[in-house]
Amino acid sequence: MATLEHRKFSYVPAQGKIYRYMPSLTYKMLARVLGLTLEELGKFRARGFILAPTDKWGDIPYWNRIEVIDWLKAGGPSRAEWKAMKRSKKTFDNGRLNHGNS
Repeated sequence: MATLEHRKFSYVPAQGKIYRYMPSLTYKMLARVLGLTLEELGKFRARGFILAPTDKWGDIPYWNRIEVIDWLKAGGPSRAEWKAMKRSKKTFDNGRLNHGNS
């Protein structure tokens, strides 16, 4: 079981392809992509280590697949760090993470 200290998640291309045609990821899908149990995901999410959901349908949270991939490529920063990165015009270009490939 993962510890509750902040751990950096990393992008693994095979994980990004699991839900390649799904525009949004459910809680269960996100846990699978991150290699966490549902319980671990809940604990990491409660502590602010997982990015915030991009949408909700009733009480069910959803994460945008593209944003999850961008978040993973950025090293899986904490929710607060991710919000700051998204606000930074240097990091993002037209809503997509700029990986320095100008």
